[in-house]
Amino acid sequence: MIQQVKKLERQEKILSSLDKLQYATVKQLNRIQNLSSDRNCYRILQEMKKEKLVNCIKREMNIYHLTKEGRDLIGSEKELPKARVLDHILMRNDLYIYLGNPQTWKIEQQVEIGNEIIRADAFYTKQRSQQLQDHYFIEVDHTNPMSENRKKILQYQKLNDAFKRKNGFEIKVIFYTIGEVRRRHLKTFAEGKVPVEVYTIDDIR
Repeated sequence: MIQQVKKLERQEKILSSLDKLQYATVKQLNRIQNLSSDRNCYRILQEMKKEKLVNCIKREMNIYHLTKEGRDLIGSEKELPKARVLDHILMRNDLYIYLGNPQTWKIEQQVEIGNEIIRADAFYTKQRSQQLQDHYFIEVDHTNPMSENRKKILQYQKLNDAFKRKNGFEIKVIFYTIGEVRRRHLKTFAEGKVPVEVYTIDDIR
C-alpha cells in the first residue's frame, strides 16, 4: 500500500513537470525530479507509458509529453503545442533547470504595455524583499531573425521604463541563444535600454 502511494506521488510529480514544460527529455526530467539516474528515470517513464499516462516522440532521444489520461489524472486542461517547436521548448527547459527550477516559472506569458503586447517565452519572479519581487522575462533565441530580437528588446525597454517609474527598480530579461555571435548582437541591442543576461548553449549544457 505504501509503495503504491509513493508510486502515485512520483507519477503525479512527473506529470506536473510535463504539464508545466509541455515536452521534456529523460535527462531533463531526471534533473528536475532527482530520480537517481537517467536509467531509472527512463524505466519509470516507460512504466508510465504502458499505463498510457505519457507518450514519447522518438528523435535522437525520447521526448515525453502528457497523454489525455495523464492530463486527466492531474486535472490539466492545457493543450499540447505542435512538435515543430520542440527544439525551442527543450532549450527553454534547459534554461529553467539552469536557473534552479524557479517555483513561479510560467511559460508563454503575455504582457501589455500601451497598445503593444509582449509575448515572453517564460516569466518568473524572485523575492527581493518582503514587499518587492524581481521580475524576470525569458527569451529563447533559437532561430529568430535578429530584426525580431531587436524589436523585442525595444518592447522590453518600454516595459522597463514603465516598471521603473512605478516600482523604483528595473525588470531583468534573460536571453538563451545558440552561440557567441548572437550573444554579442543581443548585448549590443540591449545596451543602455534594458538589463539583460545572455546565455549560450555552451554555458548551460
